[in-house]
Amino acid sequence: MRAYLPSFVDDFTPVCTTELGEVARRAPDFAARGVKIIGLSANEIDKHHAWVKDIEEFGAKVGPTHVNYPIVSQRPSATFKGGYSSWSSDRRQVP
Repeated sequence: MRAYLPSFVDDFTPVCTTELGEVARRAPDFAARGVKIIGLSANEIDKHHAWVKDIEEFGAKVGPTHVNYPIVSQRPSATFKGGYSSWSSDRRQVP
């Protein structure tokens, strides 16, 4: 199995929202190629529920958009692996 792991430093940012909307609309293309989609975000899981609604509402302006793939918090793994220099609210510290 192959995977596509789009990774984002913050939920509700314009580029992240539009990209995940497009990924959702193209999910059948990924599935046809045997690719599993798993979104990664630096935010808490609880925030993802509201973000998915935002992605679907904004994406609906382009076409039917249903996020049917998981978006997980990468905080523990990124901290452990050194993926981010800091978890402060100052996003300038994120490489």
